[in-house]
Amino acid sequence: MIDNGLLKHYPQLASSDGFLKTKDLDLKPLPVSLKGVATPYFYQSNVVWYKHEDDGEIESQVLLSQLYSKLGLKSAIYMPAVDEHGDHLTISDNVDTADNISGRRFFKRLYEIFPKEVVDGELIKRVAPVSVLTSVEKPNLITLDQSILFGSPTFLPLLKDYLKKYKPEEFDFVSFFTKDGMRDFIKMHVMDTGSCNIDRNSSNFYFKIDGSGKICGIETIDHSMSKNYLLNEGFKYATYINFLGPFSEATRTEMVDELRNNETVQQFMLRQEMAEIVGNVEVEKTAQDIKQATGFEIDTEYVDGLARSYDSLANDLAR
Repeated sequence: MIDNGLLKHYPQLASSDGFLKTKDLDLKPLPVSLKGVATPYFYQSNVVWYKHEDDGEIESQVLLSQLYSKLGLKSAIYMPAVDEHGDHLTISDNVDTADNISGRRFFKRLYEIFPKEVVDGELIKRVAPVSVLTSVEKPNLITLDQSILFGSPTFLPLLKDYLKKYKPEEFDFVSFFTKDGMRDFIKMHVMDTGSCNIDRNSSNFYFKIDGSGKICGIETIDHSMSKNYLLNEGFKYATYINFLGPFSEATRTEMVDELRNNETVQQFMLRQEMAEIVGNVEVEKTAQDIKQATGFEIDTEYVDGLARSYDSLANDLAR
């Protein structure tokens, strides 16, 4: 089981059903809190995050953070815990670091420089450009310069003014990524589609930035909606937030079509490779590892449903 620094405490401090008793940890609250979402604490000079959730959300967080990370897509690692009042929660490590920018902040910055209609309509083109891996000259949108990321808001550009100088198709979202960064971005969509993880809004992932100011990786947070949606609605009826192609909501069938048939996506990751990725997801083994390491048991109905969903996606991608 992948550790977030807290696994060593479970043998002594966990309840009989595998929830870590946080009142016995040396946690110091930070003054900043996202009310109703998460609360940061210092733990041995590191930041960890509390999030009060129902048991289905906790199972989703704990299991999917392990599965994503084991397949090479970095995720905050969520552990089951209980506070001094007996309320269940997850406690996770911090991925909000100096070389990251949240998806929400990144897209906000894009909307300050390009018209929203252009950004949303031209994210990843269905028909691949002649040289999709070649970056074109663009404004340096992505940088760790504090004045860029945290500067004063600017006036939003108007579409009519933009169109006086450029064609919409000249906006090249892919040029902001390295090859590895784009592969991670695609893999996030693959894993989310397989897990019925329908809440991948731009606040629930971070872009990792390299020294040249390009996106070189993805770091994910918050997988909480998977179990409750998968078991109540079924994976065939899920609707996802799609950043591949024009920004939209997409059904599972539409997401599979995007992953299989978007030429630009295929330049970075062939559908056969995607099928192999989801075909190698070890849901049952990972759930057993979690139980052995922490005492926390994932509902077998969720484990079975998740495994079926990944198998179905692998078949859809491979055909």
